[in-house]
Amino acid sequence: MPEEIKSLATGSLRPFHVALTATADPYSRWQSRIMYYWYKAIKAQPDGSAEMGGFTRVLHTGKPDRLMDEIPTFVVDPLPPGVDRVSILSLYLE
Repeated sequence: MPEEIKSLATGSLRPFHVALTATADPYSRWQSRIMYYWYKAIKAQPDGSAEMGGFTRVLHTGKPDRLMDEIPTFVVDPLPPGVDRVSILSLYLE
């Protein structure tokens, strides 16, 4: 069993990290901004911040974009067409 799950079973809270996969298209940028807005709003609340860890937008374009100044972002190279986004998250977590 992963350590983070074990700590939840014993009652100690561990902050969770939000990871969002994104592209450079306008809809994805809009989604990223909305998600990061609500993440910050919940984290700012005294009763909601204990479980809120970090936030990372995983941008799979291979190059930085203009939202990098606004939202914590990790840039990865795009994978070949047809490859599932879950593979990109596993690259980030390695």
